[in-house]
Amino acid sequence: MSKSRSRTGMLIAVACAFALALTGCSGSSGSDDDGPIKIASIAPMTGPSAVYGETVVATFQHVVDKVNKDGGVEVTGKKRKLKLSVYNDEGKAQGAVAVSHEALDDGNSIILGPFNSGSTSAVQPSMGKSDAAWLLYSATVEGATANPNVFQTAGDQDAANKGLVDYLDAHPDLKRIAVITDQTHTALMGSHDELIKQIKGAGREIVADQAEKLGDTDFNSQVSEVISAKADLYILRANPTEAALITKQMRQLGGTMEIMWVATLTNAQQLKIMGGEDYMTNVTRSSPAYSLDTFVADGNPTAVALNKALGDKAGGYSAFAYDAMMTVIAALEKSDGVDKESLSKALAGLKADELDKTTLNQFTPQAKGLVFKDRRVSVPAITAVWQMGTGWVVVKDTK
Repeated sequence: MSKSRSRTGMLIAVACAFALALTGCSGSSGSDDDGPIKIASIAPMTGPSAVYGETVVATFQHVVDKVNKDGGVEVTGKKRKLKLSVYNDEGKAQGAVAVSHEALDDGNSIILGPFNSGSTSAVQPSMGKSDAAWLLYSATVEGATANPNVFQTAGDQDAANKGLVDYLDAHPDLKRIAVITDQTHTALMGSHDELIKQIKGAGREIVADQAEKLGDTDFNSQVSEVISAKADLYILRANPTEAALITKQMRQLGGTMEIMWVATLTNAQQLKIMGGEDYMTNVTRSSPAYSLDTFVADGNPTAVALNKALGDKAGGYSAFAYDAMMTVIAALEKSDGVDKESLSKALAGLKADELDKTTLNQFTPQAKGLVFKDRRVSVPAITAVWQMGTGWVVVKDTK
């Protein structure tokens, strides 16, 4: 090889590396060959959020294994296998930025995650510049779906807030309201002021407006304030692990008021954290169905089978993770390829009534019956109550 040709090759390589560093994207993602379709999961596999990462990855892998066992997914007339790769961001923003570059450099066509909202916010600037289609199945952040290749299958905070206010409308006896919000959760913080406004607009008094953060374990000061304020309802806008600890410490200190969760662990995980269900009297939940438990309690055959298959790997976000994978498969079956543009077009064209045949949560149809509006779904919040000896059970009538 001549020196000139060698020098040209080196310059091209340097230019490509520089471009990738700027954009965080891979030049080889989405190749349309007969090999496996590469799917990445960015999730916390270590650290405080590992309990979520391990279970959502187990759900993703279960679906991938099942699809592959059945011969793969048909894309443009060819059966293609799926390959899931897991990238551990430790639930941290810095980690998410690093592994997202790695996931894109590895040529993944579809990226699921990041799981945490803080991680998602950190990666958001490079999403639209990348060569992959992204699905946010748990994190809810503002602005990410402005990118034409970023879709959100997680329920947004507007739906969750509406569920809370509807619950208050159905329970006029709940007059004094306390709220605690995870200050590390960007979507919860972003919707905080609007929720407080809506609660006050419903004629209720806010007697405590508190903050906590992911990984906190001692909530005695917040709990004591709520007890002293004689709250009728304590709304826990927190991740499930922290919600379980707050609930336990509230009951240990003698607080008997109703507690409302906005997220949930599985029944088994919750009982493990709390050491039993003795503290779960008068606890309700208003949120989309993140986990499998309410579906299992309702006898949903898909949820029952999935719960059995996952065993102790069934987690607080298994339902959302499953729905995200089924959305990916439905899009692949309709796509003209596995490049970003083809996948984004297929996702945008999915119809709610078709997807509802495979997902657990039933997405509210948007304009023209589509699943997505501005690349976001609408997942209504449901009310559930903790039933002793059973776990979370959907309340058919909240009045």
